[in-house]
Amino acid sequence: MAVNKTEFFRLYKVLRPFVRAGNKETTIFVLISFIIENGYESNAEPDELFDVAVRVATKAMNRQQLEIWLEQNCNLG
Repeated sequence: MAVNKTEFFRLYKVLRPFVRAGNKETTIFVLISFIIENGYESNAEPDELFDVAVRVATKAMNRQQLEIWLEQNCNLG
């Protein structure tokens, strides 16, 4: 099952202030927490999760790209 749109928008709403501030560490924590707390399993390696969080925090990955990445790399456990 793909990432639920409502959960995704909630994630992005939570991430937005940290992304704006360029706070990579908090962005990483929130992204990983979202995956775990919502019962998703990620097939991404830890380094890839870190890279995605950094790309989100530095605005190198936009909301649409993050949504696509989550759909491709996370499934309900």
